[in-house]
Amino acid sequence: MVKEIIDTSAGSPTIVKEMEPKIIREDFIDSQNLQIVREGMRQAVTGKNSPFASATLLNSLPVSAAAKTGTAELGGNRYHNWVTVFAPYEDPEIVLTVMIENVKGEQTAALPVAKEVLDWYFVR
Repeated sequence: MVKEIIDTSAGSPTIVKEMEPKIIREDFIDSQNLQIVREGMRQAVTGKNSPFASATLLNSLPVSAAAKTGTAELGGNRYHNWVTVFAPYEDPEIVLTVMIENVKGEQTAALPVAKEVLDWYFVR
C-alpha cells in the first residue's frame, strides 16, 4: 500500500523511508469470481450491456480502464463519493482510488478527478 514516505517540508522532496513489497496472501479469490468482477468493472466504463453504467467518462482515456464508483449517504443531501479504477484493463499497471468527502448532492465528484490523474499518468 505504501512504496515510500517523502518529506517535502524543506522545499525539495527527500525520501524518509522506502518499503519493500510484501505478499501477505495469494490465491484467496477464485479466479472465475475475479474475472466476473473485472468484466463488471469494465462494463461500468464501456456501458456495453449496462445502460446504467456509472463510469463512462473514463471511456475517453488513452487506454482501456475498469472502474467501480460509489456513494455513501450522510443525510441532508450530503454524500461521500469515490471511484476505484485500474488500467490498462488487459494488463493493469496502476490502481487509483479517489474519495471526496461531504459532497453536496448526489454527483460524481471523484470520477473527473480520477480521469484527470489517469490522463496525466498515461500521456506524460
